[in-house]
Amino acid sequence: MPVTGDDYSHLCRVLRLDSGSPLEVRLPDSRLVRMRVRRVDRAERRALLEIAPDAGPAEGVAAAEVAEGFWTGTTFVLVQFLPRPPVFETILRQAAETGISTVIPVRGEYSQGPIWGDFARRMPRCRKILREARQQSGSPVDTELLPAMDAREAAAWWLAHRGRTMQDSCAAVMLREFGAGAVPLKQALSVAGSGKIPLTVAIAVGCEGGMSAAEQRCLAESGFAAVHFPVNVLRCDTAALYGIAAVQSMIMH
Repeated sequence: MPVTGDDYSHLCRVLRLDSGSPLEVRLPDSRLVRMRVRRVDRAERRALLEIAPDAGPAEGVAAAEVAEGFWTGTTFVLVQFLPRPPVFETILRQAAETGISTVIPVRGEYSQGPIWGDFARRMPRCRKILREARQQSGSPVDTELLPAMDAREAAAWWLAHRGRTMQDSCAAVMLREFGAGAVPLKQALSVAGSGKIPLTVAIAVGCEGGMSAAEQRCLAESGFAAVHFPVNVLRCDTAALYGIAAVQSMIMH
């Protein structure tokens, strides 16, 4: 298995591996396998990997869960209203590390649009951040970043997703900074009141200014339940990680 480009840099410069070094490799189908570095060609910036002759079962991050269904088979979607670029990059990294399947960047009314300009130009950098975060964390989930859209387009994407899957197996929450009209997280994640674990969960998080009333109504009309955590005022990057962790913990337990 040849390794070049950014993967070569990660193996030989970041991890400092050399000929004979053992490692665990996540394959495109999410299987984790034991391999070793057969040869490193520093002049060509190329390494060759091979299955370790005495390879036993891999023991790395989430190896067992891949076989059984990562986090009981639930997939997670992050609907993130665009904050400042450095903050969004932090959220992307955390999304990959925590096993988010899809990130939907939303140009909200309170997003600082002029800073972003043409979001498409930033996609290569954003995807590189996701890739590096997955390499570092060993996540079996290949986090996908969608093109930026507005709140109505994001709501339409979620409705279409629910239509393609079993509608009563999906749950969606939007985090709000105030409690009026909010429901407990456990109730929001309950599928049709059955208490069953949802197969897909969407988590919507505002940018630095939050979400406008119109945007909240738009999400609510597409099935997002308002959830409020009675904690200190959180930065949007902290709120995203806090919300993801709370939802995943509720489902896992």
